[in-house]
Amino acid sequence: MISKRNSTRRWTKSCQNEKGEVFSKIINIPKVSCLGKSINFGWLDFKITNRCNNCCTYCGVEQDPPTAQEKIPIEAIIQTNKAAMELGFTFFAFLGGEPSLRQNWNAIFKPFTEKRNNCHLLVITNMKHFNEDLYRALFGSKAASAYLVASIDRLTMPNYKYQNSQQVLSDLWKIQDLTQAYSSDDHRNIQVHSVITRENFTEFPTLVEFFWKRHVSVSLAMVEPLKIVDGSPQYYNEFTKDELGHIIQHMRNLQQKNMLKFPNQILLEYLEQHQAGILQIKHCLAGKEHVIIESDGQVYPCLTESYRRGLSFGNIIHEEFNEIYGKLQGFTCRHPLTDTCWDHYLWNRLGEHVRRG
Repeated sequence: MISKRNSTRRWTKSCQNEKGEVFSKIINIPKVSCLGKSINFGWLDFKITNRCNNCCTYCGVEQDPPTAQEKIPIEAIIQTNKAAMELGFTFFAFLGGEPSLRQNWNAIFKPFTEKRNNCHLLVITNMKHFNEDLYRALFGSKAASAYLVASIDRLTMPNYKYQNSQQVLSDLWKIQDLTQAYSSDDHRNIQVHSVITRENFTEFPTLVEFFWKRHVSVSLAMVEPLKIVDGSPQYYNEFTKDELGHIIQHMRNLQQKNMLKFPNQILLEYLEQHQAGILQIKHCLAGKEHVIIESDGQVYPCLTESYRRGLSFGNIIHEEFNEIYGKLQGFTCRHPLTDTCWDHYLWNRLGEHVRRG
């Protein structure tokens, strides 16, 4: 149970003592809703559709074809967004599958359009389906910021995403023009997300500079799981130590040109620690400030747990999100630090950055 009381969330947990007696324990968790003005950080990765129209080389996640039925009802999505806002989540990343295949975007964004709020919305898309209803609903929300994030790894073909690069760029500029009808500042815009793999690890700086000159920011990520090998790399996620060093140097060069946005600086920091063998996360906030909802409605505290599919804390199709979130507060990481912990390394550092203002 979670009750709204001033700036605290109260979670009642059923516990058992050494004698086997059951008792209730109340845990207070700081709460600041994004409906208010206080600075808070809570990140929700929400995979709102199981359908996909692509087969990216490095995805590795089973998806349903575009003709399949949606697994998460629209009502569950709306209620989850509302509940997450009330719990203090401020960053909402909508993924899939491919989110542009989802319908009813006005309804999905309804919690963010009823009144002005301090939430930040991102929709991550492969750009293979032009969905103007999605773009207008996103940019027309009353969220503090709203970005359509295009997933692009290379500006040429062939590529791991099987994208027609020229068509993707053409559509991207159309969407950027569309943002002008909703905002004259940068709070309604397009962004690019690029995953560094064997395919592009020598050329990703060119992509960053290309978009930088066009006032489009690029967020970078390493392919997961990252593997450092002694011999000859064979797969998309394998690199030698020297190649990892080249990636780090490329990022340092971009940093010197002031072309690294803050999340990319965190990636550079992460890779430098990885290279030095001192990678660590002091306080993992998985399940507390960061939550992942899979496309079948299952809720996990982190990427590692969602990959293992062994510790779901509930399903939003059948349960209220705030009840599931209450159960997540008792989560303790049961795995050693792995390369899939990159996401939470990023979120932890982003959280620190946001709270500092």
